[in-house]
Amino acid sequence: MAEELYFIKTNPTVAKINLYNRLCSEENSILHFLKEDSKDRLKTIKDKLKDSIDTLTQEELGIILSWFYDKYGSNSLSNSSEEVKMKLYIHGIEIFFEIPSAALVKKFQEILTKYNCHSQCHFNYIMNSKEFNDFLIYGIFYTGMLTLFLEKHDQKNNKGESISLVIDSLKPNYPSLYQYAETDFNSNLEDFKTYISQHPAEPDTAAIFDDFKELYDLTRFYKGTIIKLQNP
Repeated sequence: MAEELYFIKTNPTVAKINLYNRLCSEENSILHFLKEDSKDRLKTIKDKLKDSIDTLTQEELGIILSWFYDKYGSNSLSNSSEEVKMKLYIHGIEIFFEIPSAALVKKFQEILTKYNCHSQCHFNYIMNSKEFNDFLIYGIFYTGMLTLFLEKHDQKNNKGESISLVIDSLKPNYPSLYQYAETDFNSNLEDFKTYISQHPAEPDTAAIFDDFKELYDLTRFYKGTIIKLQNP
């Protein structure tokens, strides 16, 4: 079962030219990845690229990525190389961040589910940058509160001061997101207390905070779509 989670920025203008031409020139190569009705499916993909790469389905984009890794790398996103990432980039696909741990991917998806209860966006495969950024800020607040809570109960990550600084810097500009995160944190407080009384330290909490913070730093000024893709 696929575990890794990948975050992708697209360049529709570049993909419309470079990726489309690549598919046309190496049609026989990619047909093997399309299985049933391969020629019709390839035609559909190429027609969509003429419009925008962002119109591809999750499955269609996954097939293209798998084809690139088979052709230029190791046939595995989890063993991705910088060379293959560069090949994808010049074809309009930028893998700019990865969460490789199954435990952290699970936590990320759980936090996304919590956020969807407050948001009217209900993210799935593709998101716009503004909505994604709001989710990341919520995630920073929520995982920051949880990490600080665990530190107070002797599950030391030694990151309390830096986490508090990040939260304090964002809170004035995003009071609603902070309130959502605080409400969700408090609603699970008893569960957290029970958990830490029964389990050893949980290092993943600080790690997922770092993932949210790094994703925020990488996308805060970005204007475009963000694609969230699990290893096909």
